[in-house]
Amino acid sequence: MADISSYPKATPTASDLLVGTSINSASLNKTRNFSVADVAAFGSGTDSNSLMLNDVRMRSEWSNKIAGQFVTSTLFTNLKYPLLKVNFENLQLNVGSTYKLIIERFKRPSSRIPSSTGVIEYRDAGYKRQKPFDSVAPYNGRVIEIPITATSGQLFDFKLDLYYPCARTVVLNDGDFPAVAGTKNTTNFVKSKQYVAFRISQTTNGVTKTSPVLQELTMLGTVDNTNPGTARRITFIPR
Repeated sequence: MADISSYPKATPTASDLLVGTSINSASLNKTRNFSVADVAAFGSGTDSNSLMLNDVRMRSEWSNKIAGQFVTSTLFTNLKYPLLKVNFENLQLNVGSTYKLIIERFKRPSSRIPSSTGVIEYRDAGYKRQKPFDSVAPYNGRVIEIPITATSGQLFDFKLDLYYPCARTVVLNDGDFPAVAGTKNTTNFVKSKQYVAFRISQTTNGVTKTSPVLQELTMLGTVDNTNPGTARRITFIPR
């Protein structure tokens, strides 16, 4: 066996394992693996799951041309949008826990006067997670979180066409695209941008913890009026 000091050095991650001895009351010492996250949590008094979420990284791919990796919308004519193909780094799917990928959309600062109070309310800018009960159909069908079942190669469908005006007939929806849903003036748009961010959540024994933002992307809606088929597309570009 090689001298342990001869092995190359590496930067530890939360999911890396250390070899140690587990001691029980029967004095039966057993060799076991201990994760770096668990050792760090034991020393700091924090939850190892929280440490591991902070160490997760996310890489995404998307395509409107690869079969099986895009959706043709039924809300618009000739509109395609991509599924998000995600590879996670340093994510371990523990038995007994559930994991979800969450999408949030950037919202500008705003104000409103609710009829119930008559008092003006101010809203901060930032990434916001939509509450389905705050919207009417079809926008309450937006998917804001999807269970994670694999750490690499999973395809996520966040129903991106629902982020554009689509509450009327297909013909009228076509005329509004690619204006952003909620925009008052929807005419003369050929391109629009929306800013989205992604986090993951972990739920264990009824307690849910959420990661920091793992990735930010720009969602781009475009329409090609020079194309006889009037191609409509939604895609992402890196931020």
